[in-house]
Amino acid sequence: MRSYSIIFLLLWPMSLMAQDCFKNIDISVNNPWRTGIINGTIKAGPRAQITALAFSADNTILASGGYREVLLWNLPASKLEKRIQLNSFHGNVRSLKFLSGNKLLLGCGDPGFSGALHLIDITDNSLIASFFEPKDAVTDLAISANEKYAVAGDATGAVYVYDLEKKILVKQFSNITGEISGIEFGDNDSKLIVSSLSGQLRIWDTSDWSLFFSQDFPDPITGVCGFRKGNQLVMALNGESFSGIKILGIRKNPNRRSVSNERNSFSLGGSRPCGVAADTASRFIVVPCSDGHVEVIFPFNANKNKLFQAHSVPVNVVALTSNKVFFATGDAEGCIKLWDAGVQRLAATLVQPQSLSDGWLIISYHGYYTGSDSRLISWSFDKQDEGRETELFDVEKLSGTTWPKPASEKKNSK
Repeated sequence: MRSYSIIFLLLWPMSLMAQDCFKNIDISVNNPWRTGIINGTIKAGPRAQITALAFSADNTILASGGYREVLLWNLPASKLEKRIQLNSFHGNVRSLKFLSGNKLLLGCGDPGFSGALHLIDITDNSLIASFFEPKDAVTDLAISANEKYAVAGDATGAVYVYDLEKKILVKQFSNITGEISGIEFGDNDSKLIVSSLSGQLRIWDTSDWSLFFSQDFPDPITGVCGFRKGNQLVMALNGESFSGIKILGIRKNPNRRSVSNERNSFSLGGSRPCGVAADTASRFIVVPCSDGHVEVIFPFNANKNKLFQAHSVPVNVVALTSNKVFFATGDAEGCIKLWDAGVQRLAATLVQPQSLSDGWLIISYHGYYTGSDSRLISWSFDKQDEGRETELFDVEKLSGTTWPKPASEKKNSK
């Protein structure tokens, strides 16, 4: 692993570093040889929090954002494909969106100073376009389904609409106070949904960018997303009067005024939601929480709801694969975990033990792992398994037990 100078450590903003960023990472996995678990320790150095996650359209690449870099994890190949670092990256990368043609749009910035969007070709890491209008760190972004528009929000509450074809700013909204916490296109791209930490929910009609709906809530909204083909939306609220998830229906009444009605709500008790992601077919909602829990909510079958301890530190972000087979969570300690959405079981843990370095590890639920160097992790075995640690460093067994086979391959195997 690359060593770091004292000057670098002194200059690295503390707010961007992981919690206990010099602390080694403890991990537990299933013993592949018998019932029980095996404990491991990842030798970690200074690292950043995971602040953004996104899956490619074909679900083969998981992009993760941290301090001044983006990592591309190739899941079928079980490896860290590449690291993307550009001089124009500043602060934490807090939002990522894939586009067609191997393009990736990211939002970043230094809190309190400036923000930027960068469009990158991930085949060669070339910079296609940059946008520097945001006056503070970009906190979220969205892309229309036809990829014509990109919308970004910053920490001041400003919202910026860009034409990606012409690569120009076409609209700016500045009537929201508080950090933008969620941006989503809804109802077949006809609506733009925006939420803020000040509890404001705004929806614009994208045909003429007129305000379609406006409502203020007493609690901070930490995330918003579309639901049931755009007819409803899901909000995560984290406040004193309510902490949990609300599902709202938005419609126009006979007087042509936009109104909302609460379809359902789910309190998280003592857990505090940091965001939200939903399957738009309305099967389930995933909520990352500040106490390390993740709750999976099934709106139409509450008996299946499951709250579990996913991480030991706050879970900052969550992302779903397009086929909803997996979801990924990223935490304040720099760890990414991939989960089987059907049974909410851990599939793998992905770690860059030291930020801005080439070291990496992927560790499966079944105990097998691969990485840039097997010495990045040490294992504690029972006496009966001592000496078998080299058997765990096996990319073929990791791949075979972690990633599901394609449907055609399953049929042929019968």
